[in-house]
Amino acid sequence: MSPLETRAWKTSRNDRAVQSAAAEWKRCMARRGHDYKDPVNAPYSYWTSQRMAAHPNPTKEQRKHGIPPTDAERQAALDDIGCKNESGFVRIWLAAELALQRRLVAENRVPLEEHRKRLDRMLRNATEALGPIAATSSARG
Repeated sequence: MSPLETRAWKTSRNDRAVQSAAAEWKRCMARRGHDYKDPVNAPYSYWTSQRMAAHPNPTKEQRKHGIPPTDAERQAALDDIGCKNESGFVRIWLAAELALQRRLVAENRVPLEEHRKRLDRMLRNATEALGPIAATSSARG
């Protein structure tokens, strides 16, 4: 992620409406029997704590193809989706992040345009340097 993307992501996570939706998601998950603290980290927190503890020594086949989810894990995933819909978490966070991204782009228009020009110049130079190789590769693509 670029620094501006990271800034928008982190800042939007602290938006009051996003925090409120996250709290509602947590209450919804609790009503469904789950004790997750955060809608973004919930899948990872489960994976690192409970799932890995249940499978400390996966077989070679499990390492290659993964460990199929249990019925309880499937239900937790469905509850997560249901609570994210019910709380509006994803919609609200997306709106907050999008607003921040637009503001950051407007505030950083000049350096972003200069960066784009540098990238265009690098691409043009690479295309010229590669000459026939680039033409052959793009013809296959």
